[in-house]
Amino acid sequence: MAINLSKIKSMFFGSKQKLIRINEPSMDINGTHIENVSTFKYLGVTLDKSLTWNVHIDKLCSKARQKLCFIQRTSSYLDKKTIILLYKSLILSHVDYCDTVWMNCAKYLKDGVEKIQNRGPNL
Repeated sequence: MAINLSKIKSMFFGSKQKLIRINEPSMDINGTHIENVSTFKYLGVTLDKSLTWNVHIDKLCSKARQKLCFIQRTSSYLDKKTIILLYKSLILSHVDYCDTVWMNCAKYLKDGVEKIQNRGPNL
């Protein structure tokens, strides 16, 4: 099996203070430059250098709010059972995905996710 060098990225993890002091080296594999990135989406979870989860949860909340608005706009045409099914499949499935990984985030980020979860029963 061959490695697709165009898909390889590198990222250094650490605290903000330590990352400031690190001079990120340039990496090459077989003459192909490996790009250093500050965020990377891996298996549906967006990782950042400090593992603060800001980027991941911002994207998660943004997508969930869009889907909540869609459900609210169409809720007058649907019965309660269908609305609950839509909420569970379109929103909760994304919110619950890998939550054990990113639930050590800051309280204000958790509060944003909880607001979205609390809006579900009110649809």
